[in-house]
Amino acid sequence: MNNFSERRLLIRMLILLCSIAFSVLSAAAQTNGVDQDDPVKLFERGQDAHAKSDFKTAIEFYDAAIRLKPEFPEAEFQRAMALLFSNRKDDALKGFNRAVELRPDWAFAYARFGSQLSAYFNDDKNGEPILRKALELEPDNEEALVALADLRARDGDRPHGQRRVRRAVQRRVRAKRGDGAALRPPLSARSPLVSRA
Repeated sequence: MNNFSERRLLIRMLILLCSIAFSVLSAAAQTNGVDQDDPVKLFERGQDAHAKSDFKTAIEFYDAAIRLKPEFPEAEFQRAMALLFSNRKDDALKGFNRAVELRPDWAFAYARFGSQLSAYFNDDKNGEPILRKALELEPDNEEALVALADLRARDGDRPHGQRRVRRAVQRRVRAKRGDGAALRPPLSARSPLVSRA
């Protein structure tokens, strides 16, 4: 091959490489542009980071989603949970309050946040009223019932806690049966009148 042919081949390869690089960069820029303008996509990316326990990145994505859509209670709630697990409890409480201000009837948020505060952060003072609000909104909320039962048992009110756990179990059994019948132990187990052989 002569110098001219080698140069031509080299120029063709360079043009091919540049066009491939341009295509890749263009596709990446389009994807990032869509994500940066779409609060739901940002929220989803935050949830992906959250699932990997990368709370710092999750918070950044939730913040970006909230900047684009200020009334986004799901993003506020997930941000509050990420803040809580980043040991930023005061900021988490503010974020949680903002989420339930935007969606005041959201029993799930009250139950989840209250149970996390109480069980994992030993903050019964803030956790208990939040759990009670969850039960006010949804009296059979299993997570709130169990968390409040645990809280009551830790405070020495074991019978109250046991009643709440029993109520949560009954709810689960009724849901599985689909007939609404309450769970009752067999007569021999609950009646002192039945002889035990």
